[in-house]
Amino acid sequence: RNFSEMANLTANLVSWRTPSIINVGQGLGGYVSSAIELASENATTEQTELALGASASFKAFGVTAEGSISMGNGSAYTVSTNQETVYGAQIGDIAAGDYSTWAYGIGLSVYQAWRVADTNNQPTGQWLPGGYPLTVINFWVDPFGAGY
Repeated sequence: RNFSEMANLTANLVSWRTPSIINVGQGLGGYVSSAIELASENATTEQTELALGASASFKAFGVTAEGSISMGNGSAYTVSTNQETVYGAQIGDIAAGDYSTWAYGIGLSVYQAWRVADTNNQPTGQWLPGGYPLTVINFWVDPFGAGY
């Protein structure tokens, strides 16, 4: 996906994106880094906590394990980050001989799949149908080499 496609995908979801393109370098052994720090994004507690109810049972080697959790006024199962959470990645350089053909820039995107946000990127309390509380970490790319 490119920046516009990623922006469209996450437009109505709680999400964060790096604001600019980072061009991947050329050579061997180097890399570029990209990160999203929730503290610098002013993430709220509501944005960083997800909840779901579920139950499961499985049997292996003659032993049965079961568990269940459910949603009520509070949440029994939560996936949460805090304002110190940093999502980051390093992308290795493109070999010098391939650079002019396959050069590209990247950006990082983090979003809460199926969690609806308002125009201020705050959770509305609504979820898209069929959704689970997942945090998705993805890249958008801007290819500019001659091979694309």
